[in-house]
Amino acid sequence: MLNSILTIVADFEQAIHFAAKKVWPSIILYKNTDFEIGKWLHLIFSLSLFPHYEVEDFFINELMTIQIQIRKNY
Repeated sequence: MLNSILTIVADFEQAIHFAAKKVWPSIILYKNTDFEIGKWLHLIFSLSLFPHYEVEDFFINELMTIQIQIRKNY
């Protein structure tokens, strides 16, 4: 299954880009050039800082309402 990964959407962190290309040289890597994706990723990563009793409400009421359109330029 890991060998069949074709596309990755990553935040601005260059280490993620380099590691992904090393493991899967033929993948298409979408860098975060869209503010909307970066904001969504930031919110996902911040969930670990929330009190456990707030995570579900925040996920349902905020994150699930964001619909990101990924533009494929290949």
